[in-house]
Order: sequence, then structure tokens, then C-alpha cells
Amino acid sequence: APVATSILMTRQLIVVQANALMLELWGKTSEQVMNLPLFTGIPEATGQGFEVILDNVFITGERFVTTEHVTYLKRKGALEITILNFVFEPLREVDGSIPGIIVVANDVTALANAKKQAQDNAVELEKIVETRTSELKASNDQLLRTNIELEQFAYVSSHDLQEPLRKIQTFSELVCNNLDKEEVARKYLGKIDTSASRMATLIKGVLSYSKLSEAAVHTTVDLNVVLKNVLDDFELLISQ
Repeated sequence: APVATSILMTRQLIVVQANALMLELWGKTSEQVMNLPLFTGIPEATGQGFEVILDNVFITGERFVTTEHVTYLKRKGALEITILNFVFEPLREVDGSIPGIIVVANDVTALANAKKQAQDNAVELEKIVETRTSELKASNDQLLRTNIELEQFAYVSSHDLQEPLRKIQTFSELVCNNLDKEEVARKYLGKIDTSASRMATLIKGVLSYSKLSEAAVHTTVDLNVVLKNVLDDFELLISQ
């Protein structure tokens, strides 16, 4: 038979037959188990629930089938976890009486371990995917925030840089209209120079700001100077 088989006779479960695969499964020699009660030849099987199951087969006459049953068997001097699929089939006489039980078992330890490993791998993979998805979402959220900040930055920068440029254009036109008035032309040229310097400062500030990381940067600021710069930038609008 391609599976482990044995026959247990009487309620004492005397082992009267066990093929090579069953002996290998038990980790016993024929001399250690044959013609002995099952739990005498395999004492480590005691207390694992087999006594109740086998006795119930005798009492009810019903077959018992189970899969992936965890069993502890002693092999090469050490107790090993063995996972079994097995059937306890009542052996019937012509009159219907049950003198014994046929045992058919299959060692599925390697298969069960591989199945568990696959399940563990699937769970681990799912965790990795969830973590990666969370990281990607965080990255996308950060990218979205950065894009919004860039749009705001571009708008503000463009607005702030336009005003000194407007002043340069306006005062250049006034200089052209007052070339015959040296003192007035010099005054407007001074305004142009101031606006050009202000624009250079703004551009330098924009470049510096663009290189900053998200880490907080603190510095002391004189708000009087900030206010003066605002008044200078909007000098034309204020006068208008």
C-alpha cells in the first residue's frame, strides 16, 4: 500500500499487522510493536486523545477521519511533531461485530509546513504591500503639498518681482521725458537704481528660499526694515 496501514484487534488495541510505512511513521521496529497493545509499543502516543477516539469507533461502529492532526511521535530518541491525515475504520465480522480497527495514515508534515510557510509568506507580503502603499501615499501627499507650495511660491514671487520692474519701467520713461532737466533726471535715475537693487535682493532671496529644506530656519528680522521695503516697493501705487 502507498500509505501507512495497520490493524488493531480487540479493545486492548493489539497490533497484529503494520506495514513498512506505518513502522517508519511510528519510528519503531516490528519487534517493538507487533502483538503488543498500541500504547505499550508506542507509549508517547498516550494522552494525545487517541484512546477516546479508538474506543468510540468500537462503541459506535463509525469511521473516524481527520486531516492535519498534530501528533507527537518519538523518532531516533527525540519527540517530533508529526502532522497526519488518518482514518480509523471499524473491522466488521459477518455478524456485524467489530473485533478490531483498520488504521490508514499519511504523513503530511512537509506539506502542512509548506502550506503554513506559504500562508506566513502571504501575510508577510501583505504587510509589505500595506507598508509600501502607505509610504507611497505619504510620498504622494507630500508631493501634492509641495506642488501647492510651489504654485503659491511662484505666484508670490512673480507678484513681488513685478513691482520693482514696474518702477524701473515707469522711472525710465520719466527720465526720458526729463532729459533736459538734469536734477529731475538724476532723481529718477536714483529711483531706478534703488528698484534694481531691490529686485536683485528679491531674486537672491528667492534663490535662497528655493534651496531651503523643510527644516525650520530661524533668524532675527527687523520689521521696520521689512515695512520700509514694502513702502518702497509700492511707492508708485501709494502715490497713485
